[in-house]
Amino acid sequence: MTRDGAGLRVGDRPYRVFGCNTYYLMAWAADPNLRRHVDEVLDTAVQFGLNTVRTWAFNDGEDQWNALQPRPGEHDERVLEALDYVVWQAGRRGLRLILALVNHWDDYGGRRRYAAWSSTAKRADDFYRDAACRRCYRHHARTLVERTNSYTGRVYRDDPTILAWELGNEPRCARDPSGLTLQYWLEEMSAHLKELDPNHLVGTGLEGFWGKWREGRYNPPRWLGGQGSDFLWNHQPDTIDLMSFHVYPDHWHMDEKATMRWIREHLDAAAELGKPAVMGEFGKRGPRALRERCFRKWLDATTSAATDTEHPAAAGALFWALYHDDYPDYDRFGVYRRHESTVDLLRSYTAR
Repeated sequence: MTRDGAGLRVGDRPYRVFGCNTYYLMAWAADPNLRRHVDEVLDTAVQFGLNTVRTWAFNDGEDQWNALQPRPGEHDERVLEALDYVVWQAGRRGLRLILALVNHWDDYGGRRRYAAWSSTAKRADDFYRDAACRRCYRHHARTLVERTNSYTGRVYRDDPTILAWELGNEPRCARDPSGLTLQYWLEEMSAHLKELDPNHLVGTGLEGFWGKWREGRYNPPRWLGGQGSDFLWNHQPDTIDLMSFHVYPDHWHMDEKATMRWIREHLDAAAELGKPAVMGEFGKRGPRALRERCFRKWLDATTSAATDTEHPAAAGALFWALYHDDYPDYDRFGVYRRHESTVDLLRSYTAR
C-alpha cells in the first residue's frame, strides 16, 4: 500500500478504503470462548463487501480485561498472540487493518493510564509532553512493529494486511489550545513509526477539529476549536500519510446541512494539502431509515470526491461500528448482520 498524492495504490491499482470500525477484536480473540466471534464478525465484514477494518492495538493497565500492556513497557504474550490471530484471520479474508496505538479516552486505558504510570505526569494531557509517557509509547509502537506473527511467521512491519498505523484514537490536548503540544507529539511519533516501519502508512486518528485561529472553518460546537488540534496543521508533516476526520452529528449537534458542510470542508482541505483523507469514523443514532439516509449522503460525498479525476480528495470511509450479533449496542451506533437494508446499502457502495 502506498500513498499516491491524494490517493492510495496497491501496485498499479487505486485502493479506496471502504470498511468499518470493530475496536474490540483483540480483546475478544484473547478469550478462547469468544475467539470464534472474531471469525464471525470478520466474515460479516466480507459479506458486507468491506475491505478494511479499523481496530485497537492497545489495551493498557492491569485493571483492563485482557490487557495488552498491563504495566508500562510490559506486554502480555497471550494478548499479543490474540492480536496475531486478528491480523492472520483478516489477511486470510483479504481484509486490511488500520491499527490504532493509544486512546485519548479512558476506555482500554488510554493516555490517562500512561500518565498514571509516570512519576512526573500530573494529569492525562501530560501524556503528550511527559518524557516517561513518550518513552513508553515509543516502546509500545516498537513492540508491535517488530513483532513476528506467531501464526504467519511474518514481521508486522512486512505484513501487507496492515494498511496503516494510527498514532491514536481521537487525540486531543485541551490543556494547550495553541495546538503546539499535540503537533509536536504527532511529528515526533509519526517520525518514530516511519523510522521503525517505512513499509506502512501512518495516520493520526484525529476527529478533524479546526484550530480556533483557523479563519472561516466550521467547528460544530465552537468550543471544539480549543481542543489543541487543527486538521490542516496536524496533517502537514511528511511523515503522516492519512488525513483523518470523524462525523458524529448526534454528539456535535449538527443538522443535515451542517454535517454536509463539515464533510465538504475536510475533503476540500485534503485536496488543498494533496493527501488522502479517510472519514475514519461516522455514525448515526435513531431509526434505521434515518441512519441509512445519512449514510447514503455521506458516502455519496466521499465517493464523488474519491473518483474526481481532477483532484481526488478522499481515500474512503469507515462506519462506526460493526458489532457481532452477541455484542450489545451500548452506544446505539451498532450495525449488525441482521440489518438487511443497511447491508444492501453498503453492498451498493462496494460496486461503486
